[in-house]
Amino acid sequence: MKKLLFAVVALCSTAALADTCTSYMRTRTGGTLDSFTGWGYTRGEACREAQQTCNRELARRRSHGNSFSAFCETDGDYRDPGRGRDPRVERCTYDLKRGNGTLLESFTEEAYSEYSACIDAQSKCESELRYRRSSGRNPRAYCEKRGSYNPYPGPRPDPTVTRSCTVVKVDRWGTRLDRFTSTLEGRQGTGVQERACQEAERECRRNTWGDQRCIRL
Repeated sequence: MKKLLFAVVALCSTAALADTCTSYMRTRTGGTLDSFTGWGYTRGEACREAQQTCNRELARRRSHGNSFSAFCETDGDYRDPGRGRDPRVERCTYDLKRGNGTLLESFTEEAYSEYSACIDAQSKCESELRYRRSSGRNPRAYCEKRGSYNPYPGPRPDPTVTRSCTVVKVDRWGTRLDRFTSTLEGRQGTGVQERACQEAERECRRNTWGDQRCIRL
């Protein structure tokens, strides 16, 4: 009798987890690298689980130097119909800006933690940034995390910015032989761009000899 009761309870629990949702790890060109399925009592819970799993795997791959331009895209919503936004869900926005600071595009993602939401938002922003630069558009553009609400009064710290710098190695006739790019993140107004260029130049100089020299783009 106990075994029968346990089987009935297990069957009911499985049936209750009826909602599923899939998150896809995408490339900038729209290709699919991997997919992750989440389960939950509601559609929103299933999508949150799928998105978190994808974000964790994307972070793991990036730590090993892979899938830098990939991002996670979920085929559902974190919100359940009629319930509004889940208060447990954190939101993060990265803005793609021109070199003069004007806004080009914004990327907002949601997850159970701000860290996971920011990973995906930053990934999408930087993917679009690389695409624009590769096509010759907005060469001085950059991605910037949008400041969040500060519940404590007092001055807010300068926003964090991401800056990239590219240095090319040329021969005595000016022919480009190689290129070195460095990307750094830091507080706005602390010389992040210059430090990125210095790092790229150091890497370039370590790989030069003879009449070869390094030039910033």
